[in-house]
Amino acid sequence: MGAALLNYLNRNADNFLIGSFLGATALGYYNTAYQLMLLPLTYVSSSIGAVAYPALVQLQDDLDRYKRVYLRTCSVIAFVSFPMMSGLFVVADQFVSVVLGSHWLPSTTVIKILCPLGMMQSIATTVGLIYTSTGRTKTLFLWTSGATPFIVLSFVVGVQWGIEGIATSYAVVITIVTYISLRVAFGIIGLAMRSLLSVLWRSLVCALAMAGSVYLLDQVVLAGIVSELPRLAANVLSGGAIYLLLSTVINRQELNELIRNGRSAIGAAQDSPTGQPEGGLTPGISH
Repeated sequence: MGAALLNYLNRNADNFLIGSFLGATALGYYNTAYQLMLLPLTYVSSSIGAVAYPALVQLQDDLDRYKRVYLRTCSVIAFVSFPMMSGLFVVADQFVSVVLGSHWLPSTTVIKILCPLGMMQSIATTVGLIYTSTGRTKTLFLWTSGATPFIVLSFVVGVQWGIEGIATSYAVVITIVTYISLRVAFGIIGLAMRSLLSVLWRSLVCALAMAGSVYLLDQVVLAGIVSELPRLAANVLSGGAIYLLLSTVINRQELNELIRNGRSAIGAAQDSPTGQPEGGLTPGISH
């Protein structure tokens, strides 16, 4: 009951404040941006974490192998989520205009504020795997209990500057909270922060270089294209190509591993009588 209440406060305090003080229209813009930030958590971190969870449970008494599996999980998540969010940051205006409609354009500033947060949260949410796979759910509850008042306070402070203020204040506080959360969770398994950074920096460099390249391409080459749809399509396709090219140079091991896993999944699906990979996913940890 207590955990459910804390989760409710974390997820809804900002909505309540925006709806009460800024109105339904502002709430709609904010929710649109927030849901986009959750994309890597919903479709990347949760799926990959669900696959890793059974292995982490089995390896909790072998910390060396446990840490390798955990870091491997974070590396794969970063490879997918980092370019997703950095790319969205660059094409936010075009994306909103084409996909959501021009009437949602006031949400683009909040989207850009939350994109880096989406990258960080895609990794930060994996601490739940550590707490649950090692049986430290009480520690998780106590940590969440301590962090929730600061998260709610960030909404209270930021609301006076509108939805952009709430997003900025939340981003600052959650960055601090995330760092402490990682340190606490890593203490359970004896993992150094630099070990996490060592498996993330390649994906981060590739994603940021891709974003910078797409921005230059958009401003220099595509600026004369009036229609947003072909401009967005050109940016997305070029961004994907640039990221893959950079990954072959900087992050080849991760790219090759994903290709191998993809082929294995296809082969398993073809060998299965139902046409689906055999076995199921163990529920992972949601944000």
